[in-house]
Amino acid sequence: MTDQRSLVLGDPAGEAPAPVRRRWPRSNLGRRLLAVAVTMVVVAAALGYWVLDRYFIDHVAIGDVAAYEAAVTPSTITPPATDGSARAAPPVTTATSYTNGRTSIEISTVVQGSGSSRVTYFVADVELGAATQLRSGFANNKWLN
Repeated sequence: MTDQRSLVLGDPAGEAPAPVRRRWPRSNLGRRLLAVAVTMVVVAAALGYWVLDRYFIDHVAIGDVAAYEAAVTPSTITPPATDGSARAAPPVTTATSYTNGRTSIEISTVVQGSGSSRVTYFVADVELGAATQLRSGFANNKWLN
């Protein structure tokens, strides 16, 4: 007597058929979620690098401003005499001002409003004799981009 299974499957030898490997249907949702996650990680990394580069990493264009200035200053300019013949006037300092040659600082007090809406603020008017007086005041003698 033949096996009922072999008749149905058409196996004349009566052997059990090899198991059929079923593949689960692949979902495009999983691939899409993975692609979105990878894209978000790449965008976050790029944004993080931009923030670090823009706000935290110093980009020094000129390492020593004083040496650069000496190299580009024309040699036709003669420095002031140091033998004492032409002495500069000493700086003049008051409670609200400072003057030394062409450089001056004037501090003004401004009061606006009255009562509870009264506002007091200070204004500093700074005039420099030469731009080189400010060259390294904020940058530790370096020129940053």
